Order: sequence, then structure tokens, then C-alpha cells
Amino acid sequence: MRILIADDHPLFRDGLRNLIGSLPGAQIVGEADTGSAAIELSAQHQPDIVVMDIHMPGVNGIEATRRIVADSPHIGVLVLTMFEDDESVFAAMRAGARGYLLKGSSRRELLRAIEAVAEGDAIFSPAIAGRIRDFFAGQVGAASRAIFPELTERERQILDLIAKGEANPVIARHLSISEKTVRNNISNRGRRLMPSGRRDRHREGVEIIRNITRRKLRSILTISGIVIGVLALTTLGSMAEHFNALVRANVDYFGDRIPVESQATSLNSTGFLPISKADEIAKIEGVAAVFPDIQMAAEPGGSFSTVRFGPPFTIIAYDPAEARLARYKLLYRSGRGIAATARGEVVLGSDLAAELKAGTGDLTYLPVKPKDANSDFISHSFTVVGVLDRTLAAPDSYAYVSVADAQMLLADDLPSAVQASAAATSLTQGFVVFGSNGTDLDQLADRITRDVSGVKATRPSVVIKALGQAVSVFTAITTGAALIALVVGGLSVINTMMMSISERVREIGLKKAIGAKTGRILRDYLTEATAIGVIGGLLGLGLGLTLTQLLDGAAGDPSNGLFLLTPRLALFALGFAALLGCVAGVIPAFRAARMDPVTALRAQ
Repeated sequence: MRILIADDHPLFRDGLRNLIGSLPGAQIVGEADTGSAAIELSAQHQPDIVVMDIHMPGVNGIEATRRIVADSPHIGVLVLTMFEDDESVFAAMRAGARGYLLKGSSRRELLRAIEAVAEGDAIFSPAIAGRIRDFFAGQVGAASRAIFPELTERERQILDLIAKGEANPVIARHLSISEKTVRNNISNRGRRLMPSGRRDRHREGVEIIRNITRRKLRSILTISGIVIGVLALTTLGSMAEHFNALVRANVDYFGDRIPVESQATSLNSTGFLPISKADEIAKIEGVAAVFPDIQMAAEPGGSFSTVRFGPPFTIIAYDPAEARLARYKLLYRSGRGIAATARGEVVLGSDLAAELKAGTGDLTYLPVKPKDANSDFISHSFTVVGVLDRTLAAPDSYAYVSVADAQMLLADDLPSAVQASAAATSLTQGFVVFGSNGTDLDQLADRITRDVSGVKATRPSVVIKALGQAVSVFTAITTGAALIALVVGGLSVINTMMMSISERVREIGLKKAIGAKTGRILRDYLTEATAIGVIGGLLGLGLGLTLTQLLDGAAGDPSNGLFLLTPRLALFALGFAALLGCVAGVIPAFRAARMDPVTALRAQ
């Protein structure tokens, strides 16, 4: 048994050296007169026991004990001092001391304490044991059961006898068990209650759940605040995500094409252009190709029952040559594209195909006949030859037909004045122009407007800007509202954690008294607050997902809905809820961590 003595009084060290020398198997490996020297000699000699005084020059015995135990957990520190106040006793325990004796103890008590610490026991002088018994066996017995329900009744009995100052043989005889069982129980209890540098993640998790469920109503209200915030962030954010996705997709789709329309002069007062204008436009420098742009409603008078939040369902003229020039490539879920000379064939966008309940090979009628249509309403049959993958852009709501079929449908709707003056095959509503590689499309649009009479070409940048402005304000409003809701939830977490700490003052004091360090208390309460945020975040995210699906389903087809809950948004909402809970728990956690254990244990 290797022993180091640490005391600043030479005469007391001499007496202690002589006393220890009478103990069989004891060897004094060094003496220190300061805390710093005790730390240094302990690291050098690695004794089994350090007999430590508290009051020494420089580093005191409490701090020296903490450093020695932190660096060498196997070293047992027996505090031998004249101080018997609560603060010194519990400070030594928190530092990791295994025993605490007063210098007025008898020779027999001191030798027994050294042997007990060497065997891994905890030992205290009778006066100190009485004070600990009041704390652990009497005043805070019920609190210890609430805080550490995982301790067995046998471990509690042993803890009470240790607090009374009994050694292992006495405890074994009193409880009719072996000394080995006593040592095993002390070891188990020490791992759970005394600072050992090890983290029992499972026990921490159980304790967090128990603390959250201790005040069920308050926890439910607090978590509900987070749930409401995350629900708002999820639903409103998914609306913003949907519109942003629409904008990005439509920017890609429309960004490389120039729309050309009539300036409404002479014959074109009806808004139509002669097909021959395509030749004039094609001669403008930078033009790669010109295609007729003919569009009409696929659902005149709102024939469909589905509530739509995107572009209206539209029949549009399509020339397969566009696919070679457009940057945005249309992909087919099934079937194929239409041929340039095809008649009676249609390719449906994903949303329109779902609305018509039509697939490749089916027969459908366009435009859809309204329920209140006049008797002269004309609807033509088309064979669906292809269905597009979903794009989140305008093509989702398009029915692509050949130019010839589009002109046929246009003829059905031409005003009588136009029909009298021109054939439908010689007219178009406008043109779509593609520029050559490297051509500035805005400048090309300006040249077309300037050099071709009777037409107006719109800059692609104007189209893109209009798309962006359509959702920017909405996104700001929805995001702001959701963040406000989350901040309110965070305030509820602060309130709950502050109230929880005020109710658990003695619990905190007991934890610190038996060795829990400030960092551990701080981490426990931050983890608890974060757990509240995570639970609220998961529930809010689940409710948000359910709500968005229900609302989209109520609109007719969920794929055509208003919401787009992306993985990015889900992770952001969950992470923000966890961060909110953690930040909201900082102030309460610091309050708990800085609490004085003695004052806390005396609290009523």
C-alpha cells in the first residue's frame, strides 16, 4: 500500500508518518507541503492513497484532489482536515475524495480510514457521517429515489451505512452479505453516482425522458408550442418550396425562347399574325428557328373539378424540331413524341394526364366539353401517344399537338370576321423564337421588335423577372410567419426549463454533492431542452407532412397540389427545432450548473 502525505505542517506530517509506519504493508512514497507538490508527486509515484489536507499554500487540497483523481482515477484520496463545514465536505466529495476525516479523529479511526480507502470503500469521520446521513438518508432520501430510481434497495442500504461511517466488514455483517458483495455494490454505485469520467448514455436518455414526463401537462404545452412552430414552418415553407420549384423549372423552360406576339394593327387587330411573318423573323441576325405559337384552353369554362394552383390546362402547338434547340429537354414517362405531320395525336403533361385519367394508347377528347356547353361546341378525338415525366413547369399542364391540329382547333374558335378574311392555316397567335449559340436573347428580342413590322418580341429576362417577382413576396411572408411561430415556441421552452429547475433545486444539489460536475449539469439540461425541441420538431414535421398531403388530396390529385415538402426543408425544420430548444435551454442550464449544492440541498 503506497501512500503520499500532503500537509503544510511539518510536525503533523512527522506524526502522520510515524502513525502510518505502524500499519503493516504501508509505504510512504512522498510528502508534499503544497497542493501543487501533491499533484506533481502523485503523477510521479502513482500512490494508492493520498492523505490530503485542505488548507495549503497555492493550490488548495480540494483542487489538488480534483486534478489527481482526473489524471489518475485509481488513486484514492483521503481528506484529513480541521474543516467540517458543509461546503468543504461536499466540495471534497465533488472533487472525487473517497473519504473525509477530521484531524481530531483517533489513531484507530485514521488507520481504519486508510485501509478502507485502499479497499475502495468510502469512509467518513462520525461527525461528517452524521451530516451526510442527514442529507442522503433523511432530508433527501425521497429526492434520491426520484433522481436515481435505478439504484436497488440493497444499494440504498449500503449507501446509508457508508454515510454512517461503517466499514465494509461491518456493512457485510449488518446486511448478512459477503464483503465481496459489498465491494461490488459500492463499485456499481460509484459508477452511477460518483465522478468517474465515463458516460452512461442509456441512463442519461432515460433520465431525460423521465424529467420531460414528470410534469406531463407542462411538457405537452411546451412541446405543442414547438409543434405549432414546426407545423407552420413545414406547411408554409413547403408552399414556398413548391413555388420556388415552379419558378426554377419555368425559368429553365422559358429562359431560352423569345415569345413574339402581335402589336394589334390592321388585320392583326384581332391579335393574330400571318404565318408568313415567320420568314421575316427568320431573316433577323441571330435567329436559329421560328415556330408558330398556338395555344387554347383545354378546359373552356373551367370544365375540370380539380382545384389548381399552377398554370391552366392548355393545348399547345408543338413542332418536334423544338426539342433539338431547347435547353430544357422533355422526358417521357411512357410512349413517344408526336411527328411533325401527325394528325389526331397528343402528348400529355403529367398533371393533365392525371386529370383526364388518360395514359398512352387511350383516346381523349380536346378541348374538354363543359357541362353547360352550347350545342355547337366542337371537341376532337386524339390518341395519347405519350405522357411526360413531371417537370414542375408549364409542360405539366400542356397537351402537345401538331401545328396542323392546333390550327384546326384554332379555326373552331376564330371570330367570324377573321374567318371571312383569312384561313386558319395562314394564321397564328404568335411565334416562339430560338436564338443561335452565343446570341444575346434580350438584344435579339429588341432587334425583332425593331425590324419586323407589326410584332412585339418580349425579352426572356423580363419573363424570368416576372416569374421571380410572383413568388418572392409570398416566400418572405410565409417564412417570416413560420419563424415567428418557432420563436414563440422557443420562449415556451425557456419558461418550462426555468420552472423545471426551480422545482428540482434539491435534485441538482444532490447530484452535485455526489460528484456531478458543472459541465455535466450544464450538458444534462441543454440535452433535455434540445430533446424537447427534437420531439416537437418530429411531431410538427409529421403533422405538417400529413396536413400538406390532405390538402393536396382535397385539391383532387396530390401531384397537382400546392405543397412540396423537400428533404432539405424537412431537415431544416427539424434542425431549427433542435437548435431552438438548445439555445432556449442555455440560460436555464447555466442557472442549474452554477447552483451551490449545499444551498440547493437545504432548499424546501
